[in-house]
Amino acid sequence: MNFQTGDRIRTTVDAPAAWDGGYSAPTGSLGTIVATRHGYGVVLDTDPDQLPAHYTADELEPVSDPRWSPRTTDTIAVDFDGVIHTYEHGWTDGTIYGSLVPGALEALTLLMREYAVFIHTTRDARQVARWIEQRTGHGIECTTRIHPLLPSWWQWGKRFTFWNTRGIVLVTNRKLPAVAYIDDRAVHFTDWRQTMHELSGRGYGKSFREMFAEDLDTAQAGDRNGAEHLLNEAAAHLGRLQRRPRETTVSNDMRHALTPWLDSVTDLHEQRTDGLGCQWCNDEDWPCADMRHAQAVARTMTTNTEASDE
Repeated sequence: MNFQTGDRIRTTVDAPAAWDGGYSAPTGSLGTIVATRHGYGVVLDTDPDQLPAHYTADELEPVSDPRWSPRTTDTIAVDFDGVIHTYEHGWTDGTIYGSLVPGALEALTLLMREYAVFIHTTRDARQVARWIEQRTGHGIECTTRIHPLLPSWWQWGKRFTFWNTRGIVLVTNRKLPAVAYIDDRAVHFTDWRQTMHELSGRGYGKSFREMFAEDLDTAQAGDRNGAEHLLNEAAAHLGRLQRRPRETTVSNDMRHALTPWLDSVTDLHEQRTDGLGCQWCNDEDWPCADMRHAQAVARTMTTNTEASDE
């Protein structure tokens, strides 16, 4: 039988004390594998010193622990602020000043029966763990160690990938794998068009003019004077396009900056299925204003691009 680090085991032999007054373990003692070189290092649950003892494979047998089932337990991730903590005044000075969100205790209790649950936060994990335990009257037990059944000294400096322990909530600053993430600010992703449309609906979307200006600014970030000049040129250029699109020329550097945004506008803006406007910017006309600007720029770039910047 081969064991891996983290496996739960039961001993099949008595383990005498290593020194007078030391700890001795009877057959049937439970423990956790912490090392797999030259036999197995095992930390027994009842060892007060939590020091690893050496065993061979034939002195151990696997055991199923309901709190430790890494191959079968699904994990649920829960955000802290806004989901567990009311967070009605924002971050302010970083103090956890609010109260439990109504229903949070009951929901976490139900989730913990079937899933491994971890709470992710940008706050100090130990502070959050203490707050949760105090506010729930210690109805929910928390830990900040990813493997609570292993001694803390063994976990120092190690990076673990999964949380699979039921019956206790992990509080962490890391985003670990999970089958679902519960977050009050989440945007459910199916594709980028849908995601950007939802962001726009929340007031975070930007118009083509705004994105165009930011892109030009970023592209010329090394030359602030050049950036201001190009932005002014771009603003005047869009105005000229509306008035006399066939008479307007596009310099090569502007063409270079415009091309990726023309691609993004084409990808993002689509006619609604009912034919009544744009599904991205909610413009009632189609083509929408941004698409009309983009089409005018594209036509000018195709026909009136300068041969050089000089």
